[in-house]
Parts: sequence; structure tokens; C-alpha cells
Amino acid sequence: MPSNGNQASGIGEAGRTLIEMASENSRLFEESGRYHGVYDLDLKQKSYLKYESFHARLRSAVVNARESAKKICASPGVREVGESVVALYTPEGDSIVLSTGIMVHVHPLSRFIKWIIDNDYESDPGIAPGDIFCNNDPFISDVHPPDLMNVIPIFWEDELVGWVGAVAHELEIGGVQGGANQSTTAERFGQGMMISAEKVGSNDEIRRDFLVRAEMNLRTPIYFILDEKAMVGACTEVRERVHEAIGEYGLDFY
Repeated sequence: MPSNGNQASGIGEAGRTLIEMASENSRLFEESGRYHGVYDLDLKQKSYLKYESFHARLRSAVVNARESAKKICASPGVREVGESVVALYTPEGDSIVLSTGIMVHVHPLSRFIKWIIDNDYESDPGIAPGDIFCNNDPFISDVHPPDLMNVIPIFWEDELVGWVGAVAHELEIGGVQGGANQSTTAERFGQGMMISAEKVGSNDEIRRDFLVRAEMNLRTPIYFILDEKAMVGACTEVRERVHEAIGEYGLDFY
């Protein structure tokens, strides 16, 4: 499995690195004004029903994952208010489908993935199947620290074919004051526990030391920990649905 910078090729399509893929995507958009330089949706024109059924399958995957996660989350902000979202992204970090929920989080998740790519996490700390990345640092990409975001890579064999991300709003993040919003804090250093694009798990398991960090830095860590597990669970559920879709429709169609 690709997991470090010692490999001769990248983890993207045809052995390219994610930085190479993102750079080409940007170039094609600048030259054509269209995403990936695509002018016609050939697959949609060839089989409209197949195209729509495939889209509906991906869309239902993220909606179902969010609804399942709401039942696991401990935070009333997620369970009752519903401040969460689950979304599927391209290897370059652009959104494909998104669930119901708080739409403002869809773009920050995209920016988080692109930050991972731009800062060459492919080389260090590595991106491998089962990895879990977490962020709540607005300087990287977030609305504010209480919005905890997680992303995991989706691999098909040895190729990274996408990402899935989930966000949950935490009601306590360890700031100077209790609660989520630190309205009297004049600088970021009093806003609470900052997680800056960290790899917090592997093999679909959240690292124990990360959970200990939450236990020692938050006033109500049980909410944070259960919400974190729920969001990771939502991501892995979508990943499995994507694997099923690729197995049925084929990687090229995906």
C-alpha cells in the first residue's frame, strides 16, 4: 500500500502524484474555463438513466451516512440541531455530492483536502488506505474551531480515487471560556484545542493518544470523542458504498 515518499510513483491516476494532478486540473480550468477542461458530459449523453442512477447512488450514500452519524453523535448540536454534513470529493479535493445539513462546511472540507495535497502529505506523513485526517484550524480551512472536520482517502487497489469528509459542530472546544464560541478572545491562542491538519488515525482507528489529548484538554470530552467516532464512521460508510459502486459500474465510469 502506498504510504510514504520512498515510492517511485504517486498514489494518483497512472502513478501521478496528487500535486501533479491538482496542478493539471488548475491548468485545464484556467485554459478552458471549465472543470478539468470538460466541455461535454459524454457518459450522460450516452446513457442518461445510468448517469442519473449512478449520481443518485452516490448522493444517497452521503445522505444515509449523515443520518446514521446523527444517531451516534453525543452533541445536541448534531443530534438535535443537525449541524453536520458529509460530502464526497475528487482526488484533487473538489466536491462531487453532498448530504443534507450545513452547506457552509462543504467548501472548507474541500480546502482542507487541497491543503493536504498542496503541503505534500503524500510524502510525509503519507496517505494510505484507512488513514484519518482531522482539522479545526481556521488558518488552514474551517469556519471556526468548534467545527471539527475529518477526511479519509478512498483507494481502489493502489490508486487514490477520492476523499470523503464529514463535519460536526462541537459545543465545547477547550477555550478560555466554556462552550463553543469564544466571543471575548482577541486572538486564536485562547480559542481552544487546535487541530491543524493532523493524521489522527490509521487502519480506520483513531489513535489513542489523540483521544487522550481530547480528554485532557476539553471540559466535556465525551461529546467530542463520540462525535469524532461518528464522523469517522460516516466516512468509512461512504467509502464502502463507493467501493460497491465502482465494483458494479467500473472505475472508468466513476
